[in-house]
Amino acid sequence: MPLARPPEPFNRVYSTPVPPPQTRRPVVIGGVLTAVVALAIGAGGLVVYDRYDGAPQASTTKQARAGKPQAADAGAQAVLPQAAPGLFKRAPQACVIVSPDTVHRLVPAATIARGGGLTASTCDYSGKVGSRFRELRVETQIFTPAVSPDPVDDAKAAIGNRWADAREDPVVRTVEMRHVAGLGDEAYERYATDKGQPTVVGEVVVRVRNSLAAVSYVENAPAAGGADAARQRCLAEATAVAREILRAFK
Repeated sequence: MPLARPPEPFNRVYSTPVPPPQTRRPVVIGGVLTAVVALAIGAGGLVVYDRYDGAPQASTTKQARAGKPQAADAGAQAVLPQAAPGLFKRAPQACVIVSPDTVHRLVPAATIARGGGLTASTCDYSGKVGSRFRELRVETQIFTPAVSPDPVDDAKAAIGNRWADAREDPVVRTVEMRHVAGLGDEAYERYATDKGQPTVVGEVVVRVRNSLAAVSYVENAPAAGGADAARQRCLAEATAVAREILRAFK
């Protein structure tokens, strides 16, 4: 992209998954999504839906075409060469950096929606465990020297904008949001409830130099008396996935 083009926003890119049997409106985290969807498509991205049966398998070309998740160590280095000392040139592909075992544990027999290009990618796993809905969403994006004279500052601004936008989110109600230490260069976590559907979400957003990654874990809202346990579980699952995918940021 030419230098004159402004840095890409890192609003949440939402590609609606194939819905479960029960009608459900998508949970939206972190602001306007259509701009980044358009950006990802403009960068050569594609949104693809497929099914994942949850059985961990080795990473192969045939498996990648079929939409099977691949282990983080198998593809991380191939998609993340260095642009300059300490800077990333490509975002780790969102459907590569979460292990099949993790996907199977959180969302067995998931439907996968994937999209994006070289600078932004998304992967959404959704399905049911019994009658309970679950969803795991992973997003990655970078700000490159080809687009900006200071991509690290742009990434810092982007995570700050996500934090601010979360407070004004029209679709979900933020219950708790705080900065957390020990994840990348900076990170925050957020727990929210959907205003129109019976779902709750734990979200973790991390910056590593000029890259951002976001993980959202969604499940049905808890029964009366289970709110605190649901909050802890959703945030713990999102944090665990975030720690796993940080291995791709090297």
